[in-house]
Amino acid sequence: MRVALVNNFHPFTGIGKYAFNLHARLRTMGYPVEMLYLESKENRIEEIEGGRKLVQGLNLPLFNKTFSWYSYFPPRIPGGYDLYHASSHYLLRVAKYRKPTVVTHMDLAPLLYPQDYPYLLRKALERSLKDYGEAERIIAISQGSKEELVASGYADEDKVTVIHPGYDETLYRPIPRGEARAALGLDQGETIILHVGSEERRKNVPTLLKALRLLKGDPLLVRVGTRSPECAPLEKGLKVLHFSGVEEGRMPFFYSAADLFVFPSTYEGNFAYPPLEAMACGVPTILTEGVRLFSKGCYFYTPPESPEALAAGMEAVLRERERYAAMALEEAKGYTLGEEAVKTMALYREVLG
Repeated sequence: MRVALVNNFHPFTGIGKYAFNLHARLRTMGYPVEMLYLESKENRIEEIEGGRKLVQGLNLPLFNKTFSWYSYFPPRIPGGYDLYHASSHYLLRVAKYRKPTVVTHMDLAPLLYPQDYPYLLRKALERSLKDYGEAERIIAISQGSKEELVASGYADEDKVTVIHPGYDETLYRPIPRGEARAALGLDQGETIILHVGSEERRKNVPTLLKALRLLKGDPLLVRVGTRSPECAPLEKGLKVLHFSGVEEGRMPFFYSAADLFVFPSTYEGNFAYPPLEAMACGVPTILTEGVRLFSKGCYFYTPPESPEALAAGMEAVLRERERYAAMALEEAKGYTLGEEAVKTMALYREVLG
């Protein structure tokens, strides 16, 4: 059985992490899975062990990114594989040209939050989603993601299987807090609040910044991820450290150095890597309904846009830090990369009979 895992996202992104982690784990388990990496100007990468790159031969500056996944690459996917796995809904059109194809559905964020995405991307995605009928099976990253997709009318329920992405259990483990802070050059005596992710609007970073002003003790906010000009004015007077381009091998140090991980995002398709990785490192975690999947191991605050509610939650968790840390570790055990790989391979076999 030869499987082609088709991906066009860099491993620093959530979709890219999903594809690269799954590819590496399946190969470690001895399965003949190759990655076909679709490279355009925006997502260049080094050579891939156990895969190959398909390089876009032209550059269209105004809409290159959308053009590549929608029009250029799908008909150019090479044949000769027994099964194709499109790593996200953005590559759904692969199913029109290569069969059988399994597609992983992440979420409908571009359609639900149009202000955060280019017009051309949204229109291309709307057209592409109509091709779900071409896919042999669909993997949804959560039950919420499945229900949302089925309710939208783009896919039939009996074609969708929920397989939660998992954290790399060989990497994400608790590190003694003092050791982690020393490795990052962070003050041992600070109360550190950690946030990992971008600052696009649905990530709800302004609420976190406003909530910090309500906390006692002048905590330090450590942010790992891209920045936006909109949040800069809200940081004035706060202690904030920014990091970007952090290699994944260093991320357990950031999680383990924190007293508390806060992820106030209002929408994630009910799954996100950062809170799961934080829990796996034994860090108390605060979420909104946007990632309800981890309900047993985290503190949930509501409403998501309320700085007062978030501040009250942070104070409550910090008072019982050890209890919430134990809850987080226990919850993370059910979402490992190894379990994800086993379930995904079982689905491949089911599709191939």
